[in-house]
Amino acid sequence: LDESFFIYEEEMDWCYRMKKKGWKTYFIPYGKIIHHFGTSTKQKYRGQVANRILVERYKSTLYFFRKHYSEWETTILRFIILQGFGLRLCWNAFFYLLFPMCKAKQRISIYFAIIRLAILK
Repeated sequence: LDESFFIYEEEMDWCYRMKKKGWKTYFIPYGKIIHHFGTSTKQKYRGQVANRILVERYKSTLYFFRKHYSEWETTILRFIILQGFGLRLCWNAFFYLLFPMCKAKQRISIYFAIIRLAILK
């Protein structure tokens, strides 16, 4: 597995590379997977952990696109991220101005971090 992925998208990268090599994928309908949520982070999905996970997810997604797709396709993804999180940032800034005690300030900082990732990476 590519060690450049911190926590997300490494399995997608692995499957994508196998497909490019011509390997076949099989569906086993009776197979079961149990997902122990939060086990890989060893922490509960709250507060700063949730924020870090969200940033890492978009960091990995951008890395996956840069690795496997053209600059043009990666630029389209960046635009989508900028548009989506730009709207979320504006919406939460509006709520923070109206209700300074709400959790919007924390969301604003995390959305800004993701926007910065989309611009700089």
